[in-house]
Amino acid sequence: MHLKSAFLLCLLGGVFGADTGNTESVWVMLGDSVTLHTGIGSVRRDHHVVWRFGPDSPGSRVAELMKWSYMLSVFVSGKMPFRDTLQLDHKTGSLTINNTTPEHSGLYKLTIIHNRKTSRKKFDVKVYAPLPVPVISTDSSQDSHRSAGAACVLMCSVTNASRVTLSFFKGSDLVSSVSGSDFNGSLSLPLDVEPHDENTYSCVVNNSISNHTTLFNTTDLCPPPPAASAPLPVPVISTDSSQDSHRSAGAACVLMCLVTNASRVTLSFFKGSDLVSSVSGSDFNGSLSLPLDVEPHDENTYSCVVNNSISNHTTLFNTTDLCPPPPAASDESLLYCLLLLLIPVTVIAVLLCVCRKRRKAEQETDENC
Repeated sequence: MHLKSAFLLCLLGGVFGADTGNTESVWVMLGDSVTLHTGIGSVRRDHHVVWRFGPDSPGSRVAELMKWSYMLSVFVSGKMPFRDTLQLDHKTGSLTINNTTPEHSGLYKLTIIHNRKTSRKKFDVKVYAPLPVPVISTDSSQDSHRSAGAACVLMCSVTNASRVTLSFFKGSDLVSSVSGSDFNGSLSLPLDVEPHDENTYSCVVNNSISNHTTLFNTTDLCPPPPAASAPLPVPVISTDSSQDSHRSAGAACVLMCLVTNASRVTLSFFKGSDLVSSVSGSDFNGSLSLPLDVEPHDENTYSCVVNNSISNHTTLFNTTDLCPPPPAASDESLLYCLLLLLIPVTVIAVLLCVCRKRRKAEQETDENC
Protein backbone atom coordinates (compact mmCIF):
# COMPACT_ATOMS: atom_id res chain seq x y z
CA MET A 1 0.00 0.00 0.00
CA HIS A 2 1.36 3.36 -0.97
CA LEU A 3 1.48 6.13 1.64
CA LYS A 4 -0.60 9.23 1.19
CA SER A 5 1.30 12.19 -0.23
CA ALA A 6 0.18 14.56 2.53
CA PHE A 7 0.26 14.03 6.25
CA LEU A 8 -2.27 15.41 8.73
CA LEU A 9 -1.67 17.22 12.01
CA CYS A 10 -4.23 16.88 14.77
CA LEU A 11 -5.00 20.09 16.63
CA LEU A 12 -5.43 19.23 20.28
CA GLY A 13 -5.94 21.85 23.04
CA GLY A 14 -3.91 24.80 21.78
CA VAL A 15 -1.94 23.01 19.04
CA PHE A 16 -1.43 24.70 15.68
CA GLY A 17 0.40 23.34 12.63
CA ALA A 18 1.78 24.74 9.40
CA ASP A 19 3.20 22.71 6.51
CA THR A 20 6.48 24.14 5.19
CA GLY A 21 7.61 21.81 2.42
CA ASN A 22 8.43 18.41 3.88
CA THR A 23 8.74 19.82 7.43
CA GLU A 24 5.57 20.54 9.34
CA SER A 25 5.79 23.23 12.02
CA VAL A 26 3.77 22.51 15.14
CA TRP A 27 3.05 24.91 18.00
CA VAL A 28 1.75 23.53 21.29
CA MET A 29 0.94 25.25 24.57
CA LEU A 30 3.04 24.30 27.58
CA GLY A 31 1.45 21.36 29.42
CA ASP A 32 -0.86 20.41 26.54
CA SER A 33 -0.67 17.25 24.41
CA VAL A 34 0.20 17.05 20.73
CA THR A 35 -0.15 14.17 18.28
CA LEU A 36 2.15 13.81 15.29
CA HIS A 37 0.29 11.78 12.68
CA THR A 38 1.81 9.28 10.27
CA GLY A 39 -1.05 9.52 7.81
CA ILE A 40 -1.46 5.72 7.91
CA GLY A 41 -5.07 4.65 8.18
CA SER A 42 -4.07 1.31 9.70
CA VAL A 43 -0.72 -0.39 10.21
CA ARG A 44 -0.54 -3.50 8.01
CA ARG A 45 1.76 -6.47 7.77
CA ASP A 46 5.40 -5.59 7.09
CA HIS A 47 4.92 -1.97 8.21
CA HIS A 48 7.95 -0.48 9.98
CA VAL A 49 7.46 2.95 11.66
CA VAL A 50 10.38 4.75 13.35
CA TRP A 51 10.30 8.08 15.24
CA ARG A 52 13.57 9.91 15.93
CA PHE A 53 14.28 13.19 17.76
CA GLY A 54 17.03 15.76 17.40
CA PRO A 55 18.67 17.93 14.74
CA ASP A 56 21.49 15.46 14.11
CA SER A 57 21.19 12.70 11.54
CA PRO A 58 19.63 10.27 12.04
CA GLY A 59 18.68 11.47 15.57
CA SER A 60 17.84 9.55 18.74
CA ARG A 61 15.21 6.83 18.43
CA VAL A 62 12.25 7.63 20.69
CA ALA A 63 9.57 5.22 19.36
CA GLU A 64 9.33 2.31 16.92
CA LEU A 65 6.64 -0.04 15.66
CA MET A 66 7.10 -3.17 13.50
CA LYS A 67 4.35 -5.52 12.41
CA TRP A 68 4.72 -9.01 10.97
CA SER A 69 2.12 -11.56 10.10
CA TYR A 70 1.38 -12.66 13.63
CA MET A 71 3.49 -10.34 15.81
CA LEU A 72 3.72 -6.65 16.72
CA SER A 73 6.90 -5.11 18.14
CA VAL A 74 6.64 -1.75 19.95
CA PHE A 75 9.36 0.42 21.48
CA VAL A 76 8.87 3.70 23.42
CA SER A 77 11.81 5.58 24.92
CA GLY A 78 12.02 5.81 28.69
CA LYS A 79 14.80 8.37 28.69
CA MET A 80 14.31 11.97 29.73
CA PRO A 81 12.56 14.12 28.70
CA PHE A 82 10.30 11.46 27.15
CA ARG A 83 9.83 9.21 30.17
CA ASP A 84 6.10 8.74 30.86
CA THR A 85 5.16 11.34 28.23
CA LEU A 86 5.20 9.42 24.92
CA GLN A 87 2.33 7.35 23.60
CA LEU A 88 2.55 5.33 20.35
CA ASP A 89 -0.70 4.41 18.59
CA HIS A 90 -0.45 0.70 17.68
CA LYS A 91 -3.07 1.06 14.96
CA THR A 92 -1.70 4.11 13.09
CA GLY A 93 1.84 4.54 14.38
CA SER A 94 1.08 8.18 15.33
CA LEU A 95 3.12 9.64 18.22
CA THR A 96 1.50 11.61 21.06
CA ILE A 97 3.53 13.78 23.45
CA ASN A 98 1.72 14.43 26.75
CA ASN A 99 2.42 17.15 29.34
CA THR A 100 4.68 19.05 26.97
CA THR A 101 7.64 21.01 28.32
CA PRO A 102 10.19 23.25 26.56
CA GLU A 103 12.51 20.20 26.40
CA HIS A 104 10.03 18.58 24.00
CA SER A 105 10.64 21.34 21.46
CA GLY A 106 12.70 20.24 18.49
CA LEU A 107 12.77 18.23 15.28
CA TYR A 108 10.93 14.90 15.11
CA LYS A 109 11.76 12.63 12.13
CA LEU A 110 9.33 9.98 10.90
CA THR A 111 10.43 7.07 8.71
CA ILE A 112 7.88 4.61 7.29
CA ILE A 113 9.02 1.45 5.48
CA HIS A 114 6.46 -0.76 3.73
CA ASN A 115 6.83 -3.16 0.82
CA ARG A 116 10.45 -2.06 0.42
CA LYS A 117 9.37 1.55 -0.05
CA THR A 118 10.51 4.28 2.33
CA SER A 119 8.83 7.62 3.07
CA ARG A 120 9.99 10.32 5.46
CA LYS A 121 8.44 13.32 7.20
CA LYS A 122 9.70 15.90 9.70
CA PHE A 123 7.82 17.76 12.43
CA ASP A 124 9.28 20.91 13.98
CA VAL A 125 7.60 21.10 17.40
CA LYS A 126 7.68 24.35 19.38
CA VAL A 127 6.37 24.42 22.95
CA TYR A 128 5.10 27.80 24.19
CA ALA A 129 4.36 28.95 27.70
CA PRO A 130 0.88 30.48 28.24
CA LEU A 131 0.82 34.10 27.23
CA PRO A 132 1.35 36.52 30.14
CA VAL A 133 -1.03 39.41 30.80
CA PRO A 134 0.42 42.76 29.62
CA VAL A 135 1.35 45.07 32.51
CA ILE A 136 0.95 48.85 32.14
CA SER A 137 3.31 50.99 34.19
CA THR A 138 4.51 54.55 34.48
CA ASP A 139 7.40 56.21 36.24
CA SER A 140 5.70 58.09 39.08
CA SER A 141 8.73 60.36 39.44
CA GLN A 142 8.07 61.83 36.00
CA ASP A 143 4.93 63.58 37.26
CA SER A 144 6.90 65.95 39.48
CA HIS A 145 9.41 66.69 36.70
CA ARG A 146 6.96 66.79 33.79
CA SER A 147 6.27 70.31 32.58
CA ALA A 148 2.83 71.48 31.54
CA GLY A 149 2.09 70.35 27.98
CA ALA A 150 4.66 67.54 28.06
CA ALA A 151 3.63 63.99 27.19
CA CYS A 152 3.34 61.23 29.77
CA VAL A 153 5.19 58.01 28.89
CA LEU A 154 3.50 54.69 29.65
CA MET A 155 5.15 51.29 29.26
CA CYS A 156 3.47 48.00 28.35
CA SER A 157 5.57 44.97 29.30
CA VAL A 158 5.40 41.18 29.21
CA THR A 159 7.91 38.66 30.54
CA ASN A 160 8.58 34.99 29.80
CA ALA A 161 7.11 35.34 26.33
CA SER A 162 8.54 34.01 23.07
CA ARG A 163 7.69 34.89 19.48
CA VAL A 164 5.01 37.38 20.50
CA THR A 165 3.84 40.76 19.26
CA LEU A 166 3.04 43.60 21.65
CA SER A 167 0.67 46.30 20.36
CA PHE A 168 -0.98 49.51 21.59
CA PHE A 169 -4.48 50.33 20.35
CA LYS A 170 -6.49 53.55 20.73
CA GLY A 171 -9.98 52.14 20.60
CA SER A 172 -9.73 49.82 17.58
CA ASP A 173 -6.92 51.74 15.86
CA LEU A 174 -3.38 50.37 16.00
CA VAL A 175 -0.94 52.93 17.46
CA SER A 176 2.32 50.98 17.59
CA SER A 177 3.67 47.43 17.89
CA VAL A 178 6.87 45.47 18.44
CA SER A 179 7.76 41.78 18.09
CA GLY A 180 10.19 39.56 20.02
CA SER A 181 11.52 36.06 19.51
CA ASP A 182 13.63 35.18 22.57
CA PHE A 183 12.20 32.37 24.67
CA ASN A 184 11.62 33.40 28.30
CA GLY A 185 12.61 36.93 27.34
CA SER A 186 10.89 40.23 28.11
CA LEU A 187 9.33 42.70 25.72
CA SER A 188 8.31 46.32 26.30
CA LEU A 189 6.56 48.98 24.26
CA PRO A 190 6.36 52.70 25.19
CA LEU A 191 3.38 54.98 24.57
CA ASP A 192 3.48 58.78 24.64
CA VAL A 193 0.20 60.16 26.00
CA GLU A 194 -0.54 63.81 25.36
CA PRO A 195 -2.06 65.97 28.14
CA HIS A 196 -5.85 65.79 28.47
CA ASP A 197 -5.99 62.62 26.34
CA GLU A 198 -9.03 60.83 27.77
CA ASN A 199 -9.19 58.01 25.20
CA THR A 200 -9.37 54.38 26.26
CA TYR A 201 -6.28 52.45 25.21
CA SER A 202 -5.41 48.76 25.22
CA CYS A 203 -2.19 46.77 25.12
CA VAL A 204 -2.41 43.40 23.37
CA VAL A 205 0.11 40.56 23.43
CA ASN A 206 -0.45 37.83 20.87
CA ASN A 207 1.21 34.94 19.10
CA SER A 208 -0.05 32.49 16.50
CA ILE A 209 -2.15 30.70 19.11
CA SER A 210 -3.78 33.19 21.46
CA ASN A 211 -3.78 36.72 22.83
CA HIS A 212 -4.24 38.72 26.03
CA THR A 213 -5.54 42.29 26.30
CA THR A 214 -5.16 44.90 29.04
CA LEU A 215 -7.49 47.92 28.87
CA PHE A 216 -6.56 51.15 30.64
CA ASN A 217 -7.58 54.78 30.96
CA THR A 218 -4.79 57.32 30.57
CA THR A 219 -6.33 59.76 33.07
CA ASP A 220 -5.74 57.21 35.86
CA LEU A 221 -2.11 56.59 34.93
CA CYS A 222 -1.15 60.05 33.63
CA PRO A 223 -2.53 62.73 35.97
CA PRO A 224 -1.90 66.30 34.84
CA PRO A 225 1.44 67.72 35.98
CA PRO A 226 1.27 69.88 39.11
CA ALA A 227 0.68 73.55 38.48
CA ALA A 228 3.61 75.85 39.09
CA SER A 229 3.58 76.53 42.82
CA ALA A 230 3.33 80.14 43.97
CA PRO A 231 5.90 81.42 46.49
CA LEU A 232 5.01 80.45 50.02
CA PRO A 233 3.36 83.22 52.04
CA VAL A 234 4.93 84.47 55.28
CA PRO A 235 3.07 83.22 58.37
CA VAL A 236 1.23 86.01 60.22
CA ILE A 237 0.92 85.90 64.03
CA SER A 238 -2.14 87.58 65.50
CA THR A 239 -4.05 87.82 68.75
CA ASP A 240 -7.49 89.07 69.66
CA SER A 241 -6.79 92.33 71.46
CA SER A 242 -10.23 92.22 73.05
CA GLN A 243 -9.22 89.14 75.02
CA ASP A 244 -6.70 91.16 77.06
CA SER A 245 -9.40 93.21 78.80
CA HIS A 246 -11.45 90.11 79.56
CA ARG A 247 -8.56 87.77 80.41
CA SER A 248 -8.29 87.08 84.09
CA ALA A 249 -4.99 86.75 85.87
CA GLY A 250 -3.54 83.25 85.32
CA ALA A 251 -5.52 82.60 82.12
CA ALA A 252 -3.73 81.56 78.90
CA CYS A 253 -3.35 83.89 75.95
CA VAL A 254 -4.39 82.49 72.55
CA LEU A 255 -2.25 83.34 69.52
CA MET A 256 -3.12 82.47 65.92
CA CYS A 257 -0.69 81.71 63.06
CA LEU A 258 -2.27 82.23 59.63
CA VAL A 259 -1.30 81.78 55.96
CA THR A 260 -3.45 82.45 52.89
CA ASN A 261 -3.26 81.43 49.22
CA ALA A 262 -1.28 78.32 50.08
CA SER A 263 -1.74 74.81 48.74
CA ARG A 264 -0.44 71.50 50.10
CA VAL A 265 1.39 73.13 53.01
CA THR A 266 2.01 72.33 56.66
CA LEU A 267 1.78 74.96 59.39
CA SER A 268 3.73 74.30 62.61
CA PHE A 269 4.45 75.98 65.96
CA PHE A 270 7.89 75.46 67.53
CA LYS A 271 9.11 76.34 71.02
CA GLY A 272 12.78 76.78 70.28
CA SER A 273 13.50 73.65 68.22
CA ASP A 274 10.71 71.55 69.74
CA LEU A 275 7.55 70.97 67.73
CA VAL A 276 4.47 72.09 69.65
CA SER A 277 1.68 71.48 67.12
CA SER A 278 1.05 71.34 63.37
CA VAL A 279 -1.71 71.17 60.79
CA SER A 280 -1.72 70.43 57.03
CA GLY A 281 -3.95 71.68 54.22
CA SER A 282 -4.44 70.73 50.58
CA ASP A 283 -6.92 73.24 49.13
CA PHE A 284 -5.36 75.48 46.51
CA ASN A 285 -5.71 79.21 47.25
CA GLY A 286 -7.15 78.32 50.64
CA SER A 287 -6.20 79.60 54.09
CA LEU A 288 -4.76 77.68 56.99
CA SER A 289 -4.54 78.68 60.64
CA LEU A 290 -3.16 77.17 63.82
CA PRO A 291 -3.86 78.31 67.42
CA LEU A 292 -1.34 78.41 70.27
CA ASP A 293 -2.16 78.70 73.99
CA VAL A 294 0.50 80.71 75.81
CA GLU A 295 0.62 80.48 79.59
CA PRO A 296 1.22 83.63 81.69
CA HIS A 297 4.85 84.61 82.21
CA ASP A 298 5.96 82.32 79.32
CA GLU A 299 9.02 84.15 78.01
CA ASN A 300 10.14 81.49 75.52
CA THR A 301 10.83 82.33 71.90
CA TYR A 302 8.38 80.67 69.54
CA SER A 303 8.25 80.33 65.76
CA CYS A 304 5.56 79.54 63.22
CA VAL A 305 6.78 77.69 60.11
CA VAL A 306 4.93 77.12 56.84
CA ASN A 307 6.47 74.56 54.48
CA ASN A 308 5.79 72.37 51.47
CA SER A 309 7.93 69.90 49.55
CA ILE A 310 9.95 72.74 48.00
CA SER A 311 10.53 75.53 50.53
CA ASN A 312 9.53 77.03 53.87
CA HIS A 313 9.02 80.35 55.65
CA THR A 314 9.49 81.05 59.37
CA THR A 315 8.12 83.81 61.61
CA LEU A 316 9.82 84.24 65.01
CA PHE A 317 7.98 85.97 67.85
CA ASN A 318 8.20 86.66 71.56
CA THR A 319 5.10 85.91 73.57
CA THR A 320 5.67 88.82 75.96
CA ASP A 321 5.15 91.24 73.06
CA LEU A 322 1.94 89.61 71.88
CA CYS A 323 0.58 88.40 75.22
CA PRO A 324 1.11 91.15 77.83
CA PRO A 325 -0.06 90.35 81.36
CA PRO A 326 -3.67 91.23 82.17
CA PRO A 327 -4.00 94.98 83.09
CA ALA A 328 -3.77 95.88 86.79
CA ALA A 329 -6.62 97.76 88.46
CA SER A 330 -6.53 101.49 87.38
CA ASP A 331 -6.31 104.55 89.73
CA GLU A 332 -9.86 105.53 88.82
CA SER A 333 -11.05 102.16 89.93
CA LEU A 334 -9.23 102.53 93.24
CA LEU A 335 -10.70 106.01 93.75
CA TYR A 336 -14.14 104.70 92.98
CA CYS A 337 -13.70 101.95 95.53
CA LEU A 338 -12.46 104.44 98.13
CA LEU A 339 -15.47 106.68 97.52
CA LEU A 340 -17.77 103.76 98.00
CA LEU A 341 -16.09 103.09 101.33
CA LEU A 342 -16.05 106.76 102.43
CA ILE A 343 -19.75 107.43 101.84
CA PRO A 344 -21.08 105.27 104.67
CA VAL A 345 -18.27 106.46 106.94
CA THR A 346 -19.18 110.09 106.24
CA VAL A 347 -22.87 109.44 106.84
CA ILE A 348 -22.10 107.81 110.15
CA ALA A 349 -19.83 110.70 111.17
CA VAL A 350 -22.51 113.26 110.29
CA LEU A 351 -25.13 111.34 112.24
CA LEU A 352 -22.84 111.15 115.26
CA CYS A 353 -22.17 114.87 115.06
CA VAL A 354 -25.88 115.68 114.83
CA CYS A 355 -26.62 113.43 117.76
CA ARG A 356 -23.93 115.08 119.88
CA LYS A 357 -25.20 118.59 119.09
CA ARG A 358 -28.76 117.57 119.88
CA ARG A 359 -27.71 116.03 123.18
CA LYS A 360 -25.70 119.12 124.08
CA ALA A 361 -28.65 121.36 123.27
CA GLU A 362 -30.94 119.26 125.44
CA GLN A 363 -28.49 119.49 128.34
CA GLU A 364 -28.32 123.29 128.10
CA THR A 365 -32.12 123.51 128.13
CA ASP A 366 -32.33 121.40 131.24
CA GLU A 367 -29.83 123.62 133.08
CA ASN A 368 -31.76 126.79 132.28
CA CYS A 369 -34.86 125.26 133.66
